[in-house]
Amino acid sequence: PGGFIRVQDAQSIDIQASVLSSSTFNRINGGDAGEIDIETQQLRIRDGGEIIATTTGAGDGGNLVINASESIILQGRSALGSLFASGLFADSQGEATGNGGDLQLKTPLLMIRDEAGLSASSEVSLPPIETLFPSLQAQSSQIDSRQRAFVTRQGEAVAQNAPRSIAGTIKVETGFVLLDQGNITATSNQGEGGNIALDIEDGLLMTRHSSISTRAGTEIGGGGNGVNI
Repeated sequence: PGGFIRVQDAQSIDIQASVLSSSTFNRINGGDAGEIDIETQQLRIRDGGEIIATTTGAGDGGNLVINASESIILQGRSALGSLFASGLFADSQGEATGNGGDLQLKTPLLMIRDEAGLSASSEVSLPPIETLFPSLQAQSSQIDSRQRAFVTRQGEAVAQNAPRSIAGTIKVETGFVLLDQGNITATSNQGEGGNIALDIEDGLLMTRHSSISTRAGTEIGGGGNGVNI
């Protein structure tokens, strides 16, 4: 397994346009990614900064656990083309067969603003049908519609039986949540979708097209779970 990252008793942590990550990549007999465990008074992530636990291989992604005694603030995107949203991410990607890790937060105040987000996702890819059936690519111009339909069905059967990467769960225990053009998502395109569990003591305010959502099964297979507030 990968090594863990642990930050304890910090007064404040400010991550600006930078990344703190724990990852696993080996596709065969890959070890699990290490956990990221942070204890601080204040955590601020901005300008495309990220804390991410991910797997693109056979090992499971690590859990991301944050306990902030005062606040967690996630804000904005990167200044370089706005490609990267600030946020906290636990995911599985590419050709991963390992499961995504869980994302667990505990803080009195959680603010997510200006397209920043929390995400637990499994967005993995299957090879195209031509890869599953090499003869199709060489003879594609000579295959009639009935033959192609048969090959397509066989490709779907392979996809249905392929190893599935399961998205992790987002668990938040907080006093107040502000989403101002912010997002909390748990998504999967093939395996089981993750859950979102929000334990909110005082209130939840959502503005400017913010979202809390789960999604599963955008490609072949997959099942959705849900949101619990």
